Amino acid sequence: MSDCHEIMANDSRKKIVLVGDEKCGKIGLIFNYFSGALPNPAEPQIYKDYLTEIEVDGQTIPIVLWIVPAQEHYSAIRTLSYDDSKAVILCYAIDNPTSLRNACEKWYPEIKKYIPNAPIVLVGNKMDLRSDENTINELASKSLKPVSFEQGKEAAEKIKAVKYIECSAKNGDAVKEVFKTAAAASLQGCKETK
Repeated sequence: MSDCHEIMANDSRKKIVLVGDEKCGKIGLIFNYFSGALPNPAEPQIYKDYLTEIEVDGQTIPIVLWIVPAQEHYSAIRTLSYDDSKAVILCYAIDNPTSLRNACEKWYPEIKKYIPNAPIVLVGNKMDLRSDENTINELASKSLKPVSFEQGKEAAEKIKAVKYIECSAKNGDAVKEVFKTAAAASLQGCKETK
């Protein structure tokens, strides 16, 4: 067992991973949760763990959040991010229909391979862009539309997500609900998959 595994095995924190395409809103979601704002796009983002405590049904749950890197050059080490995860926040961007397809066809199979029993919360990020005129026009120029609530809900049912949530890190809408739902899901437990 590696040092990291020993630390996680002895830590009471529930590890929750955020998974999804690049630029689907994972970092914005984390930043809004901790600061109530979006990250500065001029500052490089560093993948690290984020420690917090979330109250669920009167119980304080210690949590460690990890963003799983989506870039292909991280693919060899990305799977190590899944170790000891108790729940997954699977993200896609409402203004990018391809990211929903990738959530179902790329990320979901990877999650099931490495942590098959971890509960998944499917999250549609950037819901504020669904009604944004510039976003609608840009997508229309490609014969596309923003992902509808119904399409997201259908995808959640297809992958058997424990819940489907839409949020906006820009406006702060439903951000806390995402993490509270994932924390509650982490309590369901995840059988060892080794």
